[in-house]
Amino acid sequence: MALNLFSLGKKNSTSSAPDSVSIPSNPITNNQQPTTPSDGKSATSSQSIQDIIAPSAIEVDFSHIKIDDVYIRTLFVTGYPRYVSANWLSPLINFNHSLDISMFVYPSDSKDTLDSLRRRIAEMEAEINTDIERGRIPRAATEAGLEDAKVLQSQLVKGAEKFFQFSLYISISAESEKELDTSTAQIQSMLASLLIISKIASLSMEDAFKSTLPYCKDKLMLTRNMDTTALSTTFPFTSSELSDNQGILYGVNAHNDSLVIFDRFSLENANMLILATSGAGKSVAYNETVLIKNSANEVKRTKIGPLVEKIIQQKGSTKLNNEMIGTINPGIKVYSFNPRTLKGGWSVVTVAAKKDAPPHLYRFTTKSGRMITTTADHNMLTLNNAQIQVVKGDTIKTGDYIPLPRLIQESTSSTTKHPSFYYELIGYYIAEGCSTEYSVYINNMEREVIDRVNFLCDKLNFKTVPLNNHHIVKGVSINSKPLIRKLKLDKCFGKSSTKKIPSTLFSQPNQSKAAFLRSYYDGDGCVENHEVTCTTKSKQLVSDIAYLLFNFGIIARITPKFKRATNTNPLGGTYYQLTVSGQKDLSLFAQHINFNLTRKKDKLNSILNKKANPNDDIIPNLKQPLSEIYQLLYPGKVGAPQKLIDIKNGAFKPTPTELQKLIDTIKIRIQTINNQEKYVFELISLPHWQDLANKGTKSKKGSQHLLKKYLEIQDNVKKAEIILHRLATLAQSELYWDPIVKITKLKSKHSFVYDLTVNNEVFLAGFGGMFVHNSYAVKLEILRSLMFDCQVIILDPENEYEMVTKSVGGNYLSFSASASHKINPFQIARPKESTEDEMGYKYLFLMSLLKIMIGQMDPIEEATMNRALVLTYRQKGITEDPTTHTLEPPRMEDLYRSLIGMEEAVSKTLSARLERFVMGAVKGIFDQQSNIDINAPITVFTLRDTADEIRPIVMFMILDFVWNEVRKNLRKRILVVDEAWYLMRYEDSAKILQGFVKRARKYYFGVSIISQNVDDFLGSAYGKAIITNSALKLLLKQSSAAINQISETFYLSQGEKQLLLSAGVGEGIFFAGMNHVAIKIISSADEHALATSKPAEILERKKQAELQAAAEAASQDHPQEITEPTNP
Repeated sequence: MALNLFSLGKKNSTSSAPDSVSIPSNPITNNQQPTTPSDGKSATSSQSIQDIIAPSAIEVDFSHIKIDDVYIRTLFVTGYPRYVSANWLSPLINFNHSLDISMFVYPSDSKDTLDSLRRRIAEMEAEINTDIERGRIPRAATEAGLEDAKVLQSQLVKGAEKFFQFSLYISISAESEKELDTSTAQIQSMLASLLIISKIASLSMEDAFKSTLPYCKDKLMLTRNMDTTALSTTFPFTSSELSDNQGILYGVNAHNDSLVIFDRFSLENANMLILATSGAGKSVAYNETVLIKNSANEVKRTKIGPLVEKIIQQKGSTKLNNEMIGTINPGIKVYSFNPRTLKGGWSVVTVAAKKDAPPHLYRFTTKSGRMITTTADHNMLTLNNAQIQVVKGDTIKTGDYIPLPRLIQESTSSTTKHPSFYYELIGYYIAEGCSTEYSVYINNMEREVIDRVNFLCDKLNFKTVPLNNHHIVKGVSINSKPLIRKLKLDKCFGKSSTKKIPSTLFSQPNQSKAAFLRSYYDGDGCVENHEVTCTTKSKQLVSDIAYLLFNFGIIARITPKFKRATNTNPLGGTYYQLTVSGQKDLSLFAQHINFNLTRKKDKLNSILNKKANPNDDIIPNLKQPLSEIYQLLYPGKVGAPQKLIDIKNGAFKPTPTELQKLIDTIKIRIQTINNQEKYVFELISLPHWQDLANKGTKSKKGSQHLLKKYLEIQDNVKKAEIILHRLATLAQSELYWDPIVKITKLKSKHSFVYDLTVNNEVFLAGFGGMFVHNSYAVKLEILRSLMFDCQVIILDPENEYEMVTKSVGGNYLSFSASASHKINPFQIARPKESTEDEMGYKYLFLMSLLKIMIGQMDPIEEATMNRALVLTYRQKGITEDPTTHTLEPPRMEDLYRSLIGMEEAVSKTLSARLERFVMGAVKGIFDQQSNIDINAPITVFTLRDTADEIRPIVMFMILDFVWNEVRKNLRKRILVVDEAWYLMRYEDSAKILQGFVKRARKYYFGVSIISQNVDDFLGSAYGKAIITNSALKLLLKQSSAAINQISETFYLSQGEKQLLLSAGVGEGIFFAGMNHVAIKIISSADEHALATSKPAEILERKKQAELQAAAEAASQDHPQEITEPTNP
């Protein structure tokens, strides 16, 4: 077949060939005469632009097109993977061959799509119902399809998603047909590895080729349905490249295997931030229950093991670390609470994961009967000193308090179908009913109950028949197959020991939940003494009801009891009693639920409004914070509220209401103090104020003394207000604190344990419901930077850089009280031609250092300490005059003596706080002048032998020393601060580190900061400033708990989040300025031997060195005899 694609005019008659025919690019029309060579000028002028640019010939074959000497074949895509991630077309874009790729996107009408979905959902529901009626198990594929369809329907209705038709075409060019076949096979194989099915556009090659030309016409119209989220992952349609002509090798670009080469000193600053994670695990047992909400807003209570397994089966899994696999963004939410406000709400699950179960698990049982089984490393939440703390499961102990929700916010589903009458009827069935394949029986002799059941059945169009025994009505028989079918669909059809509430009830309005509970308590509930109880043999049912009561703010106790049933097993068994007690919970029960039965309702009313017993609903562990308030606001021990004194002495634990009343009383005290301000300043404005002040200085009874005391009290008020804010958050929280009464160590019964990672890091789980909660690349950069005459200084907390340092002849300086290397923090920098206020900087540095050493100081203490510092330097003859800065600086002991010599109460207190650094066990660190030289290629300050409590102090002193040395002479340098979280814990040291990063570029200086604690940087204003001022960033493997925070800070895509979660050793994302790529850190064998920190490899290296040394010693002790050759 012959074809001119460019429509060059009317065709002349041409001869045909069996396969293909070439068409001349300048055909002759019927009205034209052949052009002779002599008429070339007129022929040229008659040619159009199309004639000039058109190919000489085009051949269209069965499976390719030939244009001149170029062979072209077009593929179209017919199948896509079920789930796609960001940049999923990257292998196609970076394929090592020239390709023309076209995409076409067609918006679809949402109304038509919704109509189609509605029909499809109805078909699948009908298929499932038919299978159930026939006693067959519904097909798993149909159930999965129904769930996906409902989720998509919900998203379309809300406008969160839109529907599109998408088509993708790829044109491949080659110089020969054989090369074209090879390239086609390679591309189809690569696409198949991405689960993309492609086919050759046979017999439609002309239209397929036109579809990839740049004039936006889809001639094939081979489309696939896509929603907004899936479609967005095809953009941006770009390739990644990050390399420079100079610099050092950081690794290999994971997108296209190119080299990542960069000179950090060529950017706006030479700073680098490296964030990694040391790894953390937290998992619960297979059968633990969780409350979830899916994308259709349906709330369900399910076991975590089957839930995670189903998610992994449907959506696939990713290797999150060496232990865990899971699904990222599984599309569900769990009930959690905000750790700042302590208010409940639904949180998005970012990862659903599982890992191999350890040999043993821990089961925690609380006073209210809640239970959960977790791994030893699972994070549990406890309350201590008015602050929520995270502790590992194996460190928690009996008596610790853990949180339960006071209230679960109402949540309804858009798929709600049943009225509240239906759930009220189900309540009677769960309490008093049984069933066969054809009928439902509700056994109750109460006339009110029988009448109510008949009324409900009438409303629901169910036929009823009374159950008579000797002419006595003992219940109601409901003959209805639709009701039987609904009971099976709602999964509440079963025996008394396996009964549970309908699976759809958690998604209903509170009105329906209350109707169910009201009828259930009509049957199985009773009112005894000062409590409402119900008893059941089903462990799941009692847990379900406890979860339901959370919706009304009711905390119920679960108590296992041995009981003999009168109509079944005479030997008896374990039953579970659910108890609602306390006036607050009873009032909520009466207000929101109550009974239908008059006699039970009257009995409930009779126990209301009696004196409450608040022993259970208390906020524990408030002794320390309220003791601090007592000392801050009531120094004379006069006027303190009695409740405050009782709590301080441990004699009383307040309820939330009582705590709030106490807070209000303390606020009145604060307001009274604040109101004294005008009287103090009126005193200052007196005409003879200065005379009074001078007298007051001597007698300590005048106005100046009064002013100092008032300033101290104002500072105390600020501290007290911070504590009160924490206490008010607790008093107004939606948490109930339940003490642990029993901890049991159990053997694992299942192969895996499971975890859900959520934004707030805690989620509601368990029986009854409770809330449960790298330096390798840097070493390579150091070794490679040395080749470019770059000096490196390292703060090494764990001796990780010893091998690197010794291999290049660097200085390895150890810091401890007994070490010979010393730094005097009082030493003043003497940079040449300095224009800075060196003494001012030194005073600020020393004040920050002293705050880390002895703790925070109030304004009067700060002023006293500042005067002592000035006095200490002046005693050595050092002033603001730069010529005096060459004199020997003072030491810490000199400051201590200056404070003692000031003979003030404040100075004596400060000297007492400083004494342990001058005369205690750590005296050796501060008692000598500096004796360190950092002129070697690498200088390492190792802190492994330094006690943890003074490690931040020593790191802070080293930073100041390095800063002074850096400013003395200009040279290319890199400072590596490993385990920077030590410094980020303190505001003063974090501020100094931030200053380093901001000012380093002026001194040809780059700072590399390494931390495994992401929260220290992302949760601090100084940390965020460090991130902003670091042109280079390397994100290595991250934990699932921190990934959302990292994603928001660094604007990561979903694919990049997944990459960091599943990254292997040496894999991550490398940022350079505005660009970033996925990177794989690589090293030579020699580099790896120096850089590795794996204990096994280090031990093996030491063993080989010992063997080699032994062999050399043996060869020296027994040298081999050398025989000289004899002449022949």
